[in-house]
Amino acid sequence: MSLLVPVAFLLFFSSSTIFGMSSAEVERSELCSKEVPPDPCTLPELKLDERFGSCGEKIELSVTKDKPETVKFPDVGEDERYVLVMVDPDVPFYNDPVTQLWRHWVVAGISGEALSAGTLDGFPLTSYMGPTPPPGKVHRYNFYLFKQTTEKIIGGDGSSRAYFNLADFMEKNNLCTPEAGFQFKTETLNK
Repeated sequence: MSLLVPVAFLLFFSSSTIFGMSSAEVERSELCSKEVPPDPCTLPELKLDERFGSCGEKIELSVTKDKPETVKFPDVGEDERYVLVMVDPDVPFYNDPVTQLWRHWVVAGISGEALSAGTLDGFPLTSYMGPTPPPGKVHRYNFYLFKQTTEKIIGGDGSSRAYFNLADFMEKNNLCTPEAGFQFKTETLNK
């Protein structure tokens, strides 16, 4: 009899939560894809203010020193929350990305209503850091917008921006394939 109580408790507990995830979160995690396309321009386009141009466009480095004034994606659930991640996949060089992804910006808890209007009302986990590619080398800067399915986002707030593991970040936070993306390219000109 005394063995049945702990077993019953364990069965109840494991059916309602698994490592802090609700059963709905576990189900979503099992159903969603964790793949991130290397080219965010293959996703529905996230709209940044006009100084950033169109997806995949090369722009002046000086334009990128400040974060985008507007980030807009009209195809959102207004009651949903979103996570925006900006990374450089070309560190130190496009054809030899030794440090994998460099984390430039992470904002969590962005409301769908704000995204629809072009504003970011979320909480920055990583403050915006403008691009600083090595002289004469073009780097890509990728933005990914994820639907946030958990109350709290884990990671993206460490001191090191290098070696950011986007797949691990997605897994820890139950983030599926991005809803939208954007990319610009820029370089530091040789003097």
